[in-house]
Amino acid sequence: MIKLCFNFKDIFRAGRLGFSFKKMSASMIGLILLTVIYNIFAYAALMVRGDSLSKIWTLHRLAPVPLGISMPWYAWIIWAVGALISWLILSITISAVSKITFEQLRGDEFYEVSKAYKDSLKLWKSSFLSPIILALFIAFLFAIGVLFGLIGKIAVAGPWFVGLLSAFLFLGAFFIVYLILVWIVSLLTSPTISVVTNGDSFDTLFEVFSVANEQTWRFVLWQFLVGGIMTAGVFLYSMAMKYTLMLFKTAMDIPTGQVWWQQTWNFARSTLPSLPSIIPPQIYNIFSKIFPGSVQIWQTQNLPGIGPMVGGIILAVFLYLVMLSILSLKLSIFSVGQTLIYVVLVKIKDDRNLLETKKKWSIDDEDEDIEEQEEKEKSDEEEKDTTEENKS
Repeated sequence: MIKLCFNFKDIFRAGRLGFSFKKMSASMIGLILLTVIYNIFAYAALMVRGDSLSKIWTLHRLAPVPLGISMPWYAWIIWAVGALISWLILSITISAVSKITFEQLRGDEFYEVSKAYKDSLKLWKSSFLSPIILALFIAFLFAIGVLFGLIGKIAVAGPWFVGLLSAFLFLGAFFIVYLILVWIVSLLTSPTISVVTNGDSFDTLFEVFSVANEQTWRFVLWQFLVGGIMTAGVFLYSMAMKYTLMLFKTAMDIPTGQVWWQQTWNFARSTLPSLPSIIPPQIYNIFSKIFPGSVQIWQTQNLPGIGPMVGGIILAVFLYLVMLSILSLKLSIFSVGQTLIYVVLVKIKDDRNLLETKKKWSIDDEDEDIEEQEEKEKSDEEEKDTTEENKS
């Protein structure tokens, strides 16, 4: 078991524990599946809008973000379904990384990625539906406010009635603001809480409210701390990837007459997407200085031959994996940070060390318990039969 201090010092472990091949590979699996699913629905939404496949690829490449684009309502529904499924995959991925981290903190350094995903799939309702349930409740309360607005349109009696209840309506609006803040907490912590406590949606929401109410400032400040660690870690890793690719390209450029390599590299580079147009100009400027060429899509005038094209496609897949590895590190540090925050806050607010739980749980463990129970019942029946035969 990793010995924790149960204070803010433990949060600094997020960077070291997050930079792990096992956790990054678990994050990578989820991100690859998320990318595939999101692209299917995003491309379908834009094609329903009337755009051709070649036009979508030319303007967006992979992972198109249609925000700021005019689309019919049914196209937005298609995109929203894809975004919702992507959120579900992201929630399960965070739960899996959190489970690996939790078991590592308890001393199990060899906890399998497949086992973590089985456990997170078992609890997908808790991690995914908890924020949705809270969001639906907020929408219900807001709808009540809209209803009172309609009542106010009744001649003479309507304004009087609303005026009499104005204090209660104000308190209701204040309560909605409070619930929105708690909803943000649930978005950040529900995947972690569900897999650490093995609870249902009600248990997860109870813990969300407990953390939000009893440890407000610690939670907020430690989230900023995790954000800073995550930003620093991703920046350093991104720079390492950048100079690795530069060294790789420079080595291939040294031999003279490498026309095929230039064609292969340019074709692979032209498949990468640019930053979405909704990103503020300040971020564009930062990216243009650190990663030149990342703010716009490279266009190739002529297609290369079959050899450079096939090589370019393979190289493009590798470049996308490099990009996903950067995002996987970010997701890994985030998930580890949420796990550390919750374990430490539970110790502070409840004086309960979650790492000292007597028995680990997982689907495999439950299956083993069922098998043992069946074998025990079978042996008891055989023993009973043998006893009856001896008596007879």
